[in-house]
Amino acid sequence: AYVELQTDPRRVSRIAAFARVVSELADSDPVSATILDQAAAELSESVLAALHRVSLMGPPPPAVCALGKVLSAGHILDRFTRYLQMQWPSLQLAPPEGTSLDGAARLADLHGPLTSLVARATL
Repeated sequence: AYVELQTDPRRVSRIAAFARVVSELADSDPVSATILDQAAAELSESVLAALHRVSLMGPPPPAVCALGKVLSAGHILDRFTRYLQMQWPSLQLAPPEGTSLDGAARLADLHGPLTSLVARATL
């Protein structure tokens, strides 16, 4: 089953379909709730690692914005926020400052310690 899934050109949409079902069942199924809790924990760990990398782990809570379809699931968003609030109890998620295209444009003009880590395609 694993090889079949990994070689399927529709694997992303197939896995996403499972995610929707798990999200719908989370309020009544403890296994689904655990899967989403673990997903939220992993996402928050990614945020903490990124903030640590750019030296934003100080006492004031940083601006963190929850973007993407996975964080539109209430269960994941709630747990994601709670995990981050373990580090900063007063943390409130910031609203997006634009669209994904705005973010891509900002990356093109990025200057700072992470500039060398951004891949740029040239035409």
